[in-house]
Amino acid sequence: MTLRDLIKKVPFKSMFNHLYKEYYKHENLKDSEIIELTIWHGKIYKNLLDMPKKQKENYKIYVTQPVGTDKIIDVCLFNEFKDELIPFNELEVSDVIDLEVYRALKMSNEECMAYIFRQIQKNFI
Repeated sequence: MTLRDLIKKVPFKSMFNHLYKEYYKHENLKDSEIIELTIWHGKIYKNLLDMPKKQKENYKIYVTQPVGTDKIIDVCLFNEFKDELIPFNELEVSDVIDLEVYRALKMSNEECMAYIFRQIQKNFI
């Protein structure tokens, strides 16, 4: 499944609920701040769906967990040609939208999308 397929499959609300639970819940945000976050994230989500198709050979999005950790989820890119993991921000967002997503862990589509989205949103800050 590509990232674009995953975005189409996972409703924004389900992804955002998981994102909120993982990253924002403990920040004691005001209701108005949560609304602003929801709107901002929703715009990014829509922009992802509107990106033109783009094939990038020899790369996959890789969702994994570093050895020896039980809470940290790492989203990176796997360069099949070089057989190496590289940081997610090595490619532009428009270059990753049609990459295959590989999960090295058992997780729901919503969880997977939330972790990938967290990496993507860093490019919009």
